[in-house]
Amino acid sequence: MLAPTLHPHRGLRLPVTIYGGDVPDAWRHALQTLPAAEQARVAVLAAQGLHFPALGTGKPSAGPSALGHAGGRLRDPAALRAAVLHCAMQEGCDALWLQLPPEADPADWAAWFDTTPAHAGDGRAESALHDGGADLCCLVAVVACLNARHLAGELARDTLPLARLAQVEFATRVVLLAEAGLAPTARQGLRQALHAWNPAVPVQTHFAALAARPASAPQADGASLPAGTPNPPVVCAPCTSLGLPACPPGSAVLARLQPTGLDLDAVAAQAGWAHVLEGRPWPPAAGTAAPPLQTLCFESRDPFHPQRLLELLCRPWPGLLRQHGHVWLATRPDWVVALSGHHRLLSVEPAGRWWAALPADCWPQDPAARQALLSASVEPWGDRCQRIAFIGTAAFDAGALRSALAACQLRYDDTHSEIVAWRGLRDPLPDWQPAAAPAGMR
Repeated sequence: MLAPTLHPHRGLRLPVTIYGGDVPDAWRHALQTLPAAEQARVAVLAAQGLHFPALGTGKPSAGPSALGHAGGRLRDPAALRAAVLHCAMQEGCDALWLQLPPEADPADWAAWFDTTPAHAGDGRAESALHDGGADLCCLVAVVACLNARHLAGELARDTLPLARLAQVEFATRVVLLAEAGLAPTARQGLRQALHAWNPAVPVQTHFAALAARPASAPQADGASLPAGTPNPPVVCAPCTSLGLPACPPGSAVLARLQPTGLDLDAVAAQAGWAHVLEGRPWPPAAGTAAPPLQTLCFESRDPFHPQRLLELLCRPWPGLLRQHGHVWLATRPDWVVALSGHHRLLSVEPAGRWWAALPADCWPQDPAARQALLSASVEPWGDRCQRIAFIGTAAFDAGALRSALAACQLRYDDTHSEIVAWRGLRDPLPDWQPAAAPAGMR
């Protein structure tokens, strides 16, 4: 992890908080919980441009251009870089809040702030946020702000967009608004669904207010800043009562500002499906008397019949809250196929190629990585395998689904004749071109 670059006025890197979810202006709710002096030190970057809400009308300021996006994805990295650099070097700016469009996947946006050596090689962090190699910002929190009534309605109608799942699963805090208007059974079902999607994330029903800042506080290296200088996190009363960590400077919610910011790999590993696939213990649910969740990790080496599998997964399964994983289909032996869904809503996309489908000179050159790949391979399929996580309520029959999945698989009798015949099976998916996903990625 990279050490922080100290700002001449702030003393620390600019802390950045991402706000996502279906509450369009969540940052306005958070800002209202701050004292006026704190509000004046917050900048907000939204699709319309850069705001300094407490200075004037709150309309987009001149300066960095609007934050362009298409389909929830960042369209103009230069605009993000300009806004971050503009705020990072402002003496009066203590925090930057990034308000995402409702359809955005926060993981895609958070990746632009990932400056760890392990991930900087994709060029995102350097091209978007670095200025001559200076590390000027620090992603400290990803907040999913959700309207409880809207979410409960989407669950009841089975119209929940997959983007909402991604927003909860990649959040470090969920703020659930308007929950008080729900019936008790709807509230319990909603809380159970949130626990299934991200069992580790704390859920709040309000934005925690930031307590008054002390005259001085320790810097990241243990030194003290002069009195009156903006400083690292302080513990606020609402956070203490909820058992939450300290709030970062200028932010109404969330995590302690670490010198290196969030570990995005650890944030991604919070998802419920990741717990199931990795066999990790399930954190207990807080504040709900709902029965324990039922989980299923389906693992196998035999290929799926594509038509049978998709018909099975699109059927209603009582109690099913989440399904996620990767499979290989008999008609597409080269492709890693990613599955992600909720109830009957299912996304099926190419996620790359199996290593077994690539020539040996495309394999990892690192001896340890190559040996790990060989150890995970089993003849005749190499690294091809099925790994799907399912999470459901007490009504979910994991045993019945396991048997139904096994019935969708094809068997191999060492004659190789099946492999040729399999390519002619009915496959409702569209053709995928080789450029649809990077080679050798899983």
